Amino acid sequence: MKRFHSILITFCAITMFTTNSYAQTDFNVGMEYYRNKEYAKAAATFKLLVQQRPSETYLIYYINSLLEQKEYDEATDAIKTYGRKLLNNPSFKVQIGQFYKIMGNDREADKLFRDAISKGTNDRNSAISVANRFISQRQFEMAERVYIEASKKIKGASFDQELANIYYYMRNYPAMVNIYLNLLAQSEAFLQMVQNRLYSAIYSDTDKSLIKVLEDQLLFKIQDYPEASVFNELLIWVYLQQNNFSQAFIQARALDLRNNEQGQRILPLAQNAAKENDFETALKAYNYLTELGENSTLFMVAFREKLDLLYSKLKLGIDFSPEVIEETISTYNQAIEKYGYKVEMLQTILNYIELLTYYSNKPDEALVIIDKAAAIRGVNKFDLAKIELLRADVMIFEDKIWDAALIYAKIERQNSENPVGFEAKYRKAYMAFYQHEFEWAKSQLDVLKGATSKAISNNAIEVSILLYEGWSEDDSTQLPLRLYATALQQTAQRKYESAFKTIDSLIATEHSYLSVEALNLKAKILISTSKFQEAATTYEQVRTKFSSETNIDRSTFQLGKLYLNHLYDNKKAIETLTQLLKYNPSSIYCIEARRMIQKARQQAIP
Repeated sequence: MKRFHSILITFCAITMFTTNSYAQTDFNVGMEYYRNKEYAKAAATFKLLVQQRPSETYLIYYINSLLEQKEYDEATDAIKTYGRKLLNNPSFKVQIGQFYKIMGNDREADKLFRDAISKGTNDRNSAISVANRFISQRQFEMAERVYIEASKKIKGASFDQELANIYYYMRNYPAMVNIYLNLLAQSEAFLQMVQNRLYSAIYSDTDKSLIKVLEDQLLFKIQDYPEASVFNELLIWVYLQQNNFSQAFIQARALDLRNNEQGQRILPLAQNAAKENDFETALKAYNYLTELGENSTLFMVAFREKLDLLYSKLKLGIDFSPEVIEETISTYNQAIEKYGYKVEMLQTILNYIELLTYYSNKPDEALVIIDKAAAIRGVNKFDLAKIELLRADVMIFEDKIWDAALIYAKIERQNSENPVGFEAKYRKAYMAFYQHEFEWAKSQLDVLKGATSKAISNNAIEVSILLYEGWSEDDSTQLPLRLYATALQQTAQRKYESAFKTIDSLIATEHSYLSVEALNLKAKILISTSKFQEAATTYEQVRTKFSSETNIDRSTFQLGKLYLNHLYDNKKAIETLTQLLKYNPSSIYCIEARRMIQKARQQAIP
């Protein structure tokens, strides 16, 4: 008897498995027909499946296949014949109601929708299921009704987050924001959730209407809840999403003073502002931190980063006036005199050496500072190598090429297996390029392509490409390449007028690839000396005269960047960078160009 039961169970299992396997195969066939828009064949296949075993999935695809063929009578019969057993599920009533709506039977559709809302709002799971079905049909007002009705019927139930999500779909930003801010009024623990929800909403809000709603409602909440910091926190976060550092700083400073935070939230704000080239706000933030006094734990960090910021402004050509240069150098000198030659001051000292060399033309004084830096107690092997690299750079500035070569060789030998050694090897190869020793430079660059440092490897590849493209089999003198190398060395030595003359001579050779590189170099010099409009004209000259060259993408990218960051012309920045994406889609600059276009669009909206 037991054996009989065992055989029977096995037989049933095999039969069920076989039936399910056939059903699954037929379903896959039906889906293939459906995807290929062979709706008559799909309808026939799904009809058989529904007859064998009625299910929501089979019936939905069966009716959809009929509706695609405008077979409304047959679809209605299918609903009446096969749908009755499935209509106990309130969410499925929504689906059937949608079918009636497509067929123009709004009366029957509304009846099913009302019934679904009535029977599907007695417990939380049913309410969410019915609402999600409405959302899938993009009937957001009906989904809203579901949650409002469920909130009334289910004791203690809250659907605030679900309603906020529906208002997001409806672009009813005031209602959505109101819910989120009320949640924060209940508990600050909701802050991370609210920020996560708002993050995607802000970045899909192309016209910035959500930002305006957020700012307005948050300002009201700050007035209504003056003791609650959470609304200030969220407003700071909203400003930071737009890179609106100036407004973020105002709010952050107010919180810092109120809560006696000693600048803890100000420092990262200053760093992010500096990173995004908002030097004015970054400087205000650093000044606020240093004004907290030398006993503050953040004083020295803020003080040193403020000095870094002043130097960055010079290097980027933000303000290249003699007065600013003199003031910056004086500020550095006073800082070093006050705090001395210490390990924690090393980056400040290195910046000061560059300032003396490149902006004050005092290489001898710079070399004295280098000796003092090398003697700092506690300087490690890698920092000492950085100091010596800078010594070699100063030697190049003074045109003491072979002295620089010896220093590079020594650093490379002492640091053969670390990034500092690779950097020395790269600079030595680049110096050989200055001296027109192209074949030797290429052999060194070929080795550096495999460097563990990605930056060094990429630089080596870039210069190798330059050598390949600039080399001429028909010109034994390699005049264009020699002229370009000379222009680079003159630029490194800050002999800008000489570099411009050399660039003009190169362009006269009619070597188009190197002419693009040379004009890019000229524009870079002009930017570094705050001559932004002249730089833009130079880039435009490149794009007009050498539009078919393979390296034109850099010119286009740098021009877009110039319009965005220096000339503040968002329209031209977007136009230029969009042309890069259109005509140079495989350029390495495309990823950054997309980010800059987004930034320009955000800034362009008032």
